[in-house]
Amino acid sequence: SLSAREDNLLERVGALQEEIKKLNKDVRKARQSKASTSVDDLLAKAEEADGIRIVAARIDDADPAQLRQLADEIKQKASAVVCVLGSVQADKVSLLCAVSEGEAKRVQAGAVIKQVAAIVGGSGGGRPDLAQAGGKQPEKLDEAIAQAMKIVRDLIK
Repeated sequence: SLSAREDNLLERVGALQEEIKKLNKDVRKARQSKASTSVDDLLAKAEEADGIRIVAARIDDADPAQLRQLADEIKQKASAVVCVLGSVQADKVSLLCAVSEGEAKRVQAGAVIKQVAAIVGGSGGGRPDLAQAGGKQPEKLDEAIAQAMKIVRDLIK
């Protein structure tokens, strides 16, 4: 119940709307800080191939913007890196591949994302340094992330 008299009902609804806005903002902040604290963990688990670090990870409940922000943070901390990140939200898969500037000639993000997205029943594309995709088979995301390492290794020229 709103626990308000009829004469101050609008005021009470307004206050509740403000509270909802604030809570949503807090949730977004919490998700972002959770994502940014894991950058070091992700880099620690990275594999290396021909001088390039490969990060492939599932980031639960992240939207494409959060995946992009996390990829940017990874690229800032590691100079030669290819990262493939995936997430599931509302039964849809979001995938992102980011390649550090110097490596984009050797490994193209678009080529990586096409192969990874195919595993989750999706497609995508983008620039040599950044590509995104969507997919319709969230149950296959773990398999796609596991395959991403091999896909990147095979594409390194």
